[in-house]
Amino acid sequence: MLGSGSRVFERAVAGLRSWRAHRGAGVRVFPEDAPIEEGTSVALALPLLGLSVFAACRIVSVVSQPGRFGFAYGTLAAHPERGEEAFLVEDHDGEISFRIVAFSEPADILSRLGSPVARLVQRRVTASYFAALASFVEHGD
Repeated sequence: MLGSGSRVFERAVAGLRSWRAHRGAGVRVFPEDAPIEEGTSVALALPLLGLSVFAACRIVSVVSQPGRFGFAYGTLAAHPERGEEAFLVEDHDGEISFRIVAFSEPADILSRLGSPVARLVQRRVTASYFAALASFVEHGD
């Protein structure tokens, strides 16, 4: 839950549209001004042990309805996993929630070998997405 009211919903939508959940989690997005629209491809750089892990994704769907906004992206060939991840802000009778749904599997043998570490990293990054969007909604940072 992010809070309540139309201001919270509007801030959360603005945050998703400008990749604030990702950036606030320490993920770099290329291109920086990538629009949230179907077909947009992005490269994500995730910090890991002083290095950057690059992951290529393409936005496969966008939801923009009264009381609901979000998008989903699917992995591309230059991604260590195969799968999709969706980010959705919803207004439930004035209470605003942020939901992330993801499914994935290792894309190659190296990813399979590193799977336990990858799952840990995914959980931490997902928690950081939530914290980053909540901070943006509340503080604008």
